[in-house]
Amino acid sequence: MLFGCCLNLLAKGDDVLGIEFVELMAKTGYDYIEMPLTQVSMLSDNEFNMLLKRIDRAGIPCLRCSNFFPAHIRTTGTQVNLHQIHEYLTHSLSRARKLGVKVVVYGSPASRNVENSYPRELAMIQLVRALQIMGDYAAPDLQIAIEHVCHLEGNLVYTVEESCMLQEICRSEQVGILADTYHMAVEREPLDNLALAEGRLIHVHTANPVGRIFPKPSDGTDYVKLFQVLHAINYNGSISVEAFSDNPERDAPIALETLQQAYKQALRTANATHAPVSGE
Repeated sequence: MLFGCCLNLLAKGDDVLGIEFVELMAKTGYDYIEMPLTQVSMLSDNEFNMLLKRIDRAGIPCLRCSNFFPAHIRTTGTQVNLHQIHEYLTHSLSRARKLGVKVVVYGSPASRNVENSYPRELAMIQLVRALQIMGDYAAPDLQIAIEHVCHLEGNLVYTVEESCMLQEICRSEQVGILADTYHMAVEREPLDNLALAEGRLIHVHTANPVGRIFPKPSDGTDYVKLFQVLHAINYNGSISVEAFSDNPERDAPIALETLQQAYKQALRTANATHAPVSGE
């Protein structure tokens, strides 16, 4: 399992990327960082080159990107502009590849939310088509992860179950599922629903859902159960902390240790369950 950290929710002031925390995550021992692609795409060429150099110096890869589409590039509704979408995909995914990204997360509720009285069924059809286009641009070396977004932030595709339905209709080899335990908790979707994504789950986001803050031991969230369910569906990919913190220097190491220990405990439990009984 690879453990990473999203930087966008830590960003403050003029640093819209959260780039000031790159070195912290490297020093703490995270396997990778996750950056917001919309904001990365808005950088000038010089700024982007400086970002590449800083990440390289820190010695930690950027394997995942979130925040795929900006709000002004609509993927549903009456303002969909396919030429604009094609242009943005060409530019943004070129930068993702230069960063070394392998999975780009498509949540982007402001881009896909159903507006006013626009038919939801038609919006879903548009979303499928947009995902197919994303898959075409992602091939052959990138994957797109559909992120479900809770009702507090979006109004289309709330759950893992709905994401799986969308991915099934899309039928692109480059498009998979992201499971976000915060959004699952808000929607009261059980962790067992992750079984629906078996074979197509390609990334996970997690946080303590109470306040969407960094995980800590005994914070009321069953991280062991999360890893048990992931293990049961043979998922051993990447999981990113996507959370707020008023003190990342304090919280980032605790969160990493909490998740690593929960993962190890889940594996121990699984191995003990399948251990041969004496005399067999």
